[in-house]
Amino acid sequence: MKILIDTADVKVIEKLYKIYPFDGVTTNPRLLSRITGKPVEILKEIQSEIPESAELHVQVVSSDSTEMLKEADHIGRTLGENVHIKVPVCEAGYQVIHQLAKDQVKVTATAIFQPIQALLAAAAGAYSVAPYIHRINNKGGNGIEVAREIQRLLEAHGYQTRLLAAAFENVRQVSETLAFGAKSVTVAPELLNEMLRNDLTEMAVTGFYQEFKEHFQMQTMIR
Repeated sequence: MKILIDTADVKVIEKLYKIYPFDGVTTNPRLLSRITGKPVEILKEIQSEIPESAELHVQVVSSDSTEMLKEADHIGRTLGENVHIKVPVCEAGYQVIHQLAKDQVKVTATAIFQPIQALLAAAAGAYSVAPYIHRINNKGGNGIEVAREIQRLLEAHGYQTRLLAAAFENVRQVSETLAFGAKSVTVAPELLNEMLRNDLTEMAVTGFYQEFKEHFQMQTMIR
């Protein structure tokens, strides 16, 4: 199981990594546009804050397949071979996914709203496929069921492509997605904080510590 942070905010990434050993960061053009600075410099800063083994997902922004490939090459040369190139499953995108996969580039097929899009991306050679759970719900669909169907299709046809579910609305959706076998999810910082902290746990721990300190007149086990 891999859990990635869905943000381009370096300070947030740094703070979250101090709490839990996450598996990397996913970005997109919208997330980058919320940060001041040049996009490549922002990405370099993110890369410097995460372990070398962690994933960094970066999306191309061109609409033409030739330009997409040029962008992907630039991103790879700038950020290194461990970067995952995000390519939307638009008409030009499938061609780009296929070419990048042939060149041994790890591709994340993104902006997926239907299971068949994920299957076609897997057939083209995508390393990951990323359905948008909450956005599917907003269009009257069932994001969890779409993700579940994608997982079934990948397994049924023997693809090693992994499901990287994204755009969650709540923690329950994350849990349900992992429960049916999704190998990876990318989650916004506010939801990650909800996953990491529970008020009942905090209350229980406070009670344990208070009783211990009152009874033993000690602040810790060693003094």
